[in-house]
Amino acid sequence: MIVFIAHVVVPEEGKAFPPCPDAAFKMWTECTGTRTDLFGNSYVGEFKDGQFHGQGTLSGSDGSVQKGTWRKGRFQDGETIPSGSKESGDNKYEADSLYTAGSGTGFSITSSGHIVTNMHVIKDCDEVELSYKGKEITLQHVFSDPNNDLALLKGSFKPGKAFRLSRNDPKLMEEIFVAGYPFGDTYSSPVKVTKGVISSVVGYENNLSEFQFDAAINVGNSGGPIFNSKGNILGVTVAGLDDIKVLKKTGDIPQNANFGIKSSVVSNLFESNSIRLGQPNHGVISRSKLRHMVKSATYYLQCYKTGKRINKEAKNN
Repeated sequence: MIVFIAHVVVPEEGKAFPPCPDAAFKMWTECTGTRTDLFGNSYVGEFKDGQFHGQGTLSGSDGSVQKGTWRKGRFQDGETIPSGSKESGDNKYEADSLYTAGSGTGFSITSSGHIVTNMHVIKDCDEVELSYKGKEITLQHVFSDPNNDLALLKGSFKPGKAFRLSRNDPKLMEEIFVAGYPFGDTYSSPVKVTKGVISSVVGYENNLSEFQFDAAINVGNSGGPIFNSKGNILGVTVAGLDDIKVLKKTGDIPQNANFGIKSSVVSNLFESNSIRLGQPNHGVISRSKLRHMVKSATYYLQCYKTGKRINKEAKNN
């Protein structure tokens, strides 16, 4: 799947191609636009048949840059700037102030304020907050599992609802729902839900701790719940395939290839911290109850960093 933020940009003076269409499902061809993937790699330039084609610039999240001519998604010739060559700018942030540095999704599966999310959502954050009933609640770090990209947090509040954790791993073709806050609150603040099926019971490169699904996700979905019609958690959203890396490797753009961390791995997160979980639901619950659960147990998480940390990171990039 293509996991990117799509922005239409006005072409530079002299460009023959018009801006790429803003309408969903329209092929980007003979147009100029921008694509930014889940990992922060961004391409600005010309497209043909949905691929980088013509003049464009690919700016990697590691600071690398490829600027020049592209053909069918592959870089042909031009200027290449390796990562680490970028000169750092002056300190722009006050050292002791907190600044918004990113966002993601979290969810509760206990009634005592424990929140599950991805570790990469909270990595290097000086403070993490969730929005609940119009209030910002600061979360404390309980435990991180870097190998499986999971984090357990806790806030001083009592969730209105909590998901239950499935004791069975996902099954091929099983119907699932994914909840989260794609693009943060850029377009709208309510939680969003997409629907799909389990595409594979193993993850990328046969990772047995993960599974593949085809429900749509975007930046900001990370850490969100993947659940079934019983309201039981089957997994945690972690990522989609990096379309730019796949383009470089295969010459094609991946479609609907997203990954989640299995519920059995999430269960270990709680067991290792001696936290008891309730029994999973055994029957299908009504859509009205499921909607209420999603709204009450899925949270928008914000990462804050001090100006000191941001200035240091900018200097090291």
